[in-house]
Amino acid sequence: MDLDESQRASQPCTQPSQPYTQQASPPFTQRAQARQGTRVRTDWYPAMDLAMLHTFMDAKKRGLETDNGNYKRVVWRMVIDAVSQRTNQYITKEICDNRWRGIKTTWKKWCKHQQQISGWAFCQERMTYVNGIEVTSLYFNQHPDMRQFQHRGPAYPEITRELLDGRLATGGYQARQQSRREEMRNENSREVGTAEELTLTPTPTPAPFLTPTPTPVAETPIASSQSSIRVSTESSSTQNQPLKRKFADSIDALREVIRDSATAKLISIEQPGDIERATRLFLSEVQELLPRDWKVDGRIPYSRYSKIPLLFRDPNISGLYLGYSAGSMEDRRSFILTLFDSEEQ
Repeated sequence: MDLDESQRASQPCTQPSQPYTQQASPPFTQRAQARQGTRVRTDWYPAMDLAMLHTFMDAKKRGLETDNGNYKRVVWRMVIDAVSQRTNQYITKEICDNRWRGIKTTWKKWCKHQQQISGWAFCQERMTYVNGIEVTSLYFNQHPDMRQFQHRGPAYPEITRELLDGRLATGGYQARQQSRREEMRNENSREVGTAEELTLTPTPTPAPFLTPTPTPVAETPIASSQSSIRVSTESSSTQNQPLKRKFADSIDALREVIRDSATAKLISIEQPGDIERATRLFLSEVQELLPRDWKVDGRIPYSRYSKIPLLFRDPNISGLYLGYSAGSMEDRRSFILTLFDSEEQ
């Protein structure tokens, strides 16, 4: 039945209107949300995690950690740069710090999980501890907060262990770091100079002219002049003590900035790339990674795997191998053997 114009106008619209959404690139959108104070969700990938963790490892070797187990500002700048090179997403210190806190929380729970189990076998493929069905069900029912480790252990266990073991529960870590920082501070002091050497001493205020008072005993002009200068100098030195302390504090702050800047340049120059990190990872586990029947006198000779470091010169291969570091050793073994097969063909 046809409707006239008035009836048609009163009928509700059956087609819902489509909201207009502006398409913007993720970095632009995330920057806008960050300026508005909106929490931005960041998708983390293995290459991003490893870039952050390897930067922390380099900083730890140089003693750039704080007393509370965190890292100095210069390290966080290097972390942001390293992670940003692996993604098009907008990266800030807060984003990296939240990710780092999550990794530390997971590792702390993993250490507690290891202390609570006994007689469990470690599954190399799943990188976690396993047991019979009944024992496993009973344990995770009693400890539901550990259920995340039932099928898979924490990611990046090797480098996380090096970064966090011994620093989450004991005070010995802080003592070692403090000793290391003292050694670096002494070395920098010998190179830059001590605060006393760099303190600027203000010029004393000239002594006013004093007219000698006539006395029965004639006072020589030289003695009178020396006495006036000594009194004026002592007064000026007392008045300028706060100014000296202010200059000393400013110079200490300047030395701290110089050390941070020099350290940032050193890290940026010496930070290993994907090729070096992939080679290190491969060589650290080569004896367990390659087939056992390749061993001669208990070890796999270098001649059997010498071609792999050469293949890692290809950034695509080295980057892909680093991506497998988040998985199991079996995955990395299959990847390496595939490289061998492709070279033989």
